[in-house]
Amino acid sequence: MKTNRTSPIPHWPVFTLGAVLTTGLLISACSDQRSAKNPPPDKKLTTPETLVGDMRKNEYKENPTEENARKMDLAMAELDSEIRELRELTKRTSGSEKARAEEKLVLLQRKRDELAKDYNEAKYRAAVDEAKEAVRSFGEAIKNAVTPDSNR
Repeated sequence: MKTNRTSPIPHWPVFTLGAVLTTGLLISACSDQRSAKNPPPDKKLTTPETLVGDMRKNEYKENPTEENARKMDLAMAELDSEIRELRELTKRTSGSEKARAEEKLVLLQRKRDELAKDYNEAKYRAAVDEAKEAVRSFGEAIKNAVTPDSNR
């Protein structure tokens, strides 16, 4: 270890401290960028498309008709269009604008996945209910065919 004759303090601690501080700043900067791409799971995003999607999903859950399914499919297509636009925006921009767009993209994709999951569950429930009703109706038809009519 070599020391400067005019200074009794060796130089290596100063350089080491500088390297540690620089590394810390770089890690901090990188983690901030990662957080934009991975926002907290509880963070939500509300846009006109997500509001319409929620409304259409609830309409379909309450009344699973072909018309309500078509409306939900259109709402999902609008959401997909917004996601495509955000993907294009992240390609064209940089810096903080890109970070905001990336965060919004992640949140919007998360919401889209949630809506699709809920919608698919509602379609499954509607199909099961329809199948149950068909089996019940078939059972009633068989019972009526086998049971003698008391009016004859």
